[in-house]
Amino acid sequence: MKSRQTIWLLPLLLLLLTACSDNLTPSEVSQHYLEAVRDGNYGNAYEVLTADSQLKISRSDFGDRLARAKQDTGIVRTEILKVNRDSTIVGKRASVTYQLEITLQSGQKLSLFEAMVLLQQDNGWRVIWPPQ
Repeated sequence: MKSRQTIWLLPLLLLLLTACSDNLTPSEVSQHYLEAVRDGNYGNAYEVLTADSQLKISRSDFGDRLARAKQDTGIVRTEILKVNRDSTIVGKRASVTYQLEITLQSGQKLSLFEAMVLLQQDNGWRVIWPPQ
């Protein structure tokens, strides 16, 4: 009986989580995307890509490409130092600046200052990939 309740509640919980993500700000979506990539949760990162971006690359190819890039560059640690909460929004496009610190296998640390471009779609703000 209990397992039946759990099975029934799971789709409801997923629906609620998806509905809530529609109301996220561009900065919150960017934070979610960066955390997913940092943690190797490429499927979660793929979920916040624009529809056009998802047409350009399959979920598995997206994950493979990011994992390979991390391995090829020797990244052993990524720290998200800052995601700017004040995004620049023009029409249905937003730009969010962020700062990362990347640690390589050699121990070298690199500071990166980048911007992520997002597009407002019916299902909320989504990340444009590949980065522009």
